Amino acid sequence: MVDKPEVSESALQTLAIAGDAQAFGKLIRTYDHDLRGAVYNITRSANDLDDIMQKSYEKAFKSVSNFNARSSMKTWLYTICTRQAIDHLRYEGRRDHDEIDGSHDSTEGSNSPESATLSKMACDEVLQDLDPETRAMLVFTTALGFSFDETAEIMESQRGTVASKVGRAKKKLRDRYSQAGEDS
Repeated sequence: MVDKPEVSESALQTLAIAGDAQAFGKLIRTYDHDLRGAVYNITRSANDLDDIMQKSYEKAFKSVSNFNARSSMKTWLYTICTRQAIDHLRYEGRRDHDEIDGSHDSTEGSNSPESATLSKMACDEVLQDLDPETRAMLVFTTALGFSFDETAEIMESQRGTVASKVGRAKKKLRDRYSQAGEDS
């Protein structure tokens, strides 16, 4: 049995740009875990994750022939997935919801003495209160390790905007974290 040689990422990109669906699928499988993590951290919804990813990948496949290689394909895919997640949140925000999502309960009334639990809840509250763009910027720079420049490219924004929004979000987190510690 002869093993097939592995195709390089750049070769897969070239094939995908030329319309090779299998090559595009291999690239998606390579990046899927990281992209899903980013989208989840933006939307905070496991229920919507598959739909958002499907729409993102369909959009990417339809426009891959226009990929201009000014950035890496991974960065380009992050941009598409991020935009799709933010658009989803905006759409959901405009819809009337009859049910209240109980997954973001307030820490008030909690008699748990564990400060770690309170701190996590405080962090979740701050993240939920951030606008989707700022939340995405914070996730990219702090959780995923992207630079401000890379994040600006993904978010189609300016580096200074990313830096200031991330700075304010971090301050909010620090303030809320220390408040949660004082409450325990």
